Amino acid sequence: MDAAFSSAWPPLLLLSDLYTRSLLAMGDDELFSIEYNTTTASRNQLTRIELIDFSKKLLNIAYALWSKEDQRVMEERAPGINLKWEDVRERVTICLQVIHARDSRNPFMPSDHWLVNSQIDMNAFTEAAVSEEQSQANYVSPRLGVLNNIPFTIPVDVRKSIFQRFVANDMVRDKSGKTRVSLRRGSIAQDAFDKLEGVDIKAPIEITIVDEIGQEEASDGVSEAFFSIFFHEVFNRDRGFWLANEKQELYPSPHATKRELSCRDVVQDSAVDYSMGRIEHDLKWYHFTGRMVGKAIYEGHFVGVSFAGFFLNKWFGKQESFLDDLQSLDYDLWQGLVKLKRCTDPQDLKNYSIYFSIDVEGKEPHDLIPNGSNIAVTRENRLQYIQLVSRYRLSEQIKLQTEAFFQGLLDVIDSRFFRMFSQQDVTDLLGSASLPIDLVDLRRHTEYEGLYHDAEASVTAFWTVVDSFDQDERRALLKFVTSCSRPPLLGFKDLVPNFTICDAGSDEQYLPTANKCHNLLKFPRYKSEQLLRNKLLQAIYAGCP
Repeated sequence: MDAAFSSAWPPLLLLSDLYTRSLLAMGDDELFSIEYNTTTASRNQLTRIELIDFSKKLLNIAYALWSKEDQRVMEERAPGINLKWEDVRERVTICLQVIHARDSRNPFMPSDHWLVNSQIDMNAFTEAAVSEEQSQANYVSPRLGVLNNIPFTIPVDVRKSIFQRFVANDMVRDKSGKTRVSLRRGSIAQDAFDKLEGVDIKAPIEITIVDEIGQEEASDGVSEAFFSIFFHEVFNRDRGFWLANEKQELYPSPHATKRELSCRDVVQDSAVDYSMGRIEHDLKWYHFTGRMVGKAIYEGHFVGVSFAGFFLNKWFGKQESFLDDLQSLDYDLWQGLVKLKRCTDPQDLKNYSIYFSIDVEGKEPHDLIPNGSNIAVTRENRLQYIQLVSRYRLSEQIKLQTEAFFQGLLDVIDSRFFRMFSQQDVTDLLGSASLPIDLVDLRRHTEYEGLYHDAEASVTAFWTVVDSFDQDERRALLKFVTSCSRPPLLGFKDLVPNFTICDAGSDEQYLPTANKCHNLLKFPRYKSEQLLRNKLLQAIYAGCP
């Protein structure tokens, strides 16, 4: 803010604006393509080294402006340019966000490029952020400004810790009473939908599981075991609500939209009413699923599924780059559109016989513009066609389903909280990333019952055996005992109840068993490590109760 640098602001902001516009029009395949030995000509005006230096300068400026304690100075005029400081901050931040989005998809920056943790005390930052959130101030507070606009400057573990503090404070503010429901094994998702759709989902919920003959199996809070069963049922693609891309990442099926379109052609009122009733029912399921995903994140449980990148982008309210985001929905279509984008030969385009319409499964082709089925794609209009196809597939086809899901999700978690995270961060929150299992941390937070203690011979043998497991075997063990194969985000101190080991007598013929409701592992006092290893793996992969 020093007036001595007034002459630097006009060219810096001009470059920021021009580069922002350039990146928004540039495909991932055109960024640093020469450096990465691709066949596509690069349209990037900056080399990788120049972009690293440029973005670091923007990062330091944006952080300084967002973290200013007295935000009233943002109303003042910046020297050398007819703009307020808040306008300067906005333009620098937008450019920074666009560059970071590219780096997130295809990393090209140094690993610690975006962090400012060497400049600030993270403990003090955390406490100040929590205090600012509790104050519910109407003005832009420094730490929340950073977290909502340039969150990537703060280490992800710090942001996750702040998020958990936000949620804990919200739980204290929510004074609703406990809801008690019984759910039938085999119909967990349907019963939960019928009984929980209208309740305060943020309030405590006590669930009783009833088996096939009407006997109560367990009565507990909304546990990891419940969420594991619920999400397994609700995200089962046979139900028709969710589809998966080539990476098995989920996104809403466009079937509800197709029902809506088909009912427009139905003449009979009763048929229309039935079709619209089905749409409303399906959208309620998306809404409820969003609420339950929010409930799981809110209480620190894992959802255990991966969502497609373009769908996760909608969680943050980010502007879609359309063609590049299409990779995470339909890779083959994306490749075809990239090929079309590069095609400049009018005769080749004519041979493709492409028109401004798109096929819709089970329906007539959908016109992307009026009379699109009769308007050919040419060299001059191909970019418009690419944008319209991308927008239709990414947004329009699943608009109703997406809106319903997010209405449910935001019933539980404030949208501001999600703005602290990236796609990968949310994947970690959902428990769909392959997080390594830290045995030192697990052992530190393990409790013992019966004759067992940390130094007992069988317990020592157990930890030696588990230490020899690879990560897949460790995840299988964790799932066997707790119903979830992924460790808590901030360590096993957050596993409730604690991981517990109990002795099961001296008869070595028996396999280890687990009580998932109590995160309890029981095994006999085996006399050899090899026998313990064999029995433990047999139990884990046989799915013994």
